[in-house]
Parts: sequence; C-alpha cells; structure tokens
Amino acid sequence: MPQFRHNISKFISHRDGGVPSPPGNVYITFGSNYAIRLLLNVLVDGDRSPPTGVLTPVPSRDAGNANFEAMGATTVPYFLDGRQGWRPHLEELHRALQSARGVCNPVALYVINPGEPTGHVQSRESMEEIIRFVYEEKLFLLADEVHQELVIGEGCRFISYKKVLAEMGSPFSDMVELVSFHSASKGFMGEGGLNGGYFELVNMDPLVVEKFDKLIAPLVSPILGQLALDVMLCPPQPV
Repeated sequence: MPQFRHNISKFISHRDGGVPSPPGNVYITFGSNYAIRLLLNVLVDGDRSPPTGVLTPVPSRDAGNANFEAMGATTVPYFLDGRQGWRPHLEELHRALQSARGVCNPVALYVINPGEPTGHVQSRESMEEIIRFVYEEKLFLLADEVHQELVIGEGCRFISYKKVLAEMGSPFSDMVELVSFHSASKGFMGEGGLNGGYFELVNMDPLVVEKFDKLIAPLVSPILGQLALDVMLCPPQPV
C-alpha cells in the first residue's frame, strides 16, 4: 500500500536526521531473508564462471549464509575480532577479498549491524572504514540492520549505514551502492508470523530500480505484514 511506503520513508529520514528517503526506493517484502533473496536475483549470475561471491561475517546467523548459497552465490568468510568487540578489521577484509579472487568473483560485502549472534554495535569509525573499503574495491554493500531497536549497553548507539554514507559526502555518498534491510520479525515486535519487512536502495541505477519495480510487484507482503511493519516503525504518538 502506497501509504505504508511513505510512512517507512518518513521513519528512515527521521531516524537518519533528515537524510532524504524517496518512497520509490523503498520496497516492502515478506521479511529480511526474502529481501536478501530478491537482491541476489539481481546480483548473482548463476551461469557465470567463476561464480559470484559475497563476503560474509563470521560469526553470523546461519540463515543469511543459507540464502546466499541457495541463490548460487559463493560465501567468502571474513572473521570478526572477538577480542575487540567483534569489530571487522580492514586487514581481514582485504585478506578475505584476496583469497576469493580466482575462486569466485566477489561483488558484495554483507554486514550485520547490530550483529547476530554477537550483539555488537559498530562504531561510526568502523562503518566509515567499511564504506571506504567497498568504494575502493567497487563492491555492493548489503547492510542487515534488522536489530536496530535492540541496542543494549552503555555507550552503544545504533547509526545506520545510510546516515554515515550521506554524512561522508562525495564521492562516497554519490557512488557507493547500498541496500539496507529491516524487519518486523527481527525487530523488537518479533512478529515472525506476519511477515513484514522492507529494504531501501541507495545509489542504484534508475534502470535497475525499474527492474525491481517489476520483480517485486506480484510478491509484496500480505496486508497484515505491512500493518505490523507500519505499527513498529510509526507507533501511535502521545497527544
């Protein structure tokens, strides 16, 4: 329903301190796992040799890796540093990328923030490093942000990758292709049975956006799922 897309757009812009969020770049889906599969339909060429690769964190939730493999992608693990709050290090990202070349064609980096199962929340400095990395290596950035309301701990504060990207300015804010995911089933509502989620495209070619319009048109979330998502993101406010 168009009103739900507009409400999600308002939520994103408010969350990110006024960074614009065009409703046409927001897509409502059955949930985050389904959204990832839709993205992989565009990113993964099943007939390509070598196969398409996606850099994925370790540890991470098994469902994410299962989605990549089910869609024909090769998962390329990069290891988070448990001794430093599960922070992803640039040296490890470069190691993983170099190890993948020749085995597969790495096209995307998958990040989970806040992390699952680690629960870590990335700092702005860490996120800026990752954005510079994907810019330099020409990788697509997949930001799984489904736990953004579940941040617990002194000094922890969730910041979206879109907000950091916008505030870094050109050339990063103009060139880095980003998609971010959120879901009512993984958010604080835990409404797994209603199947409501969304993803937002940033810096995508308009022709690719048109393809998404056609791809997702017959596959939108049921009305109950859209309602659950709307209530989570835009709850009733005090009068």
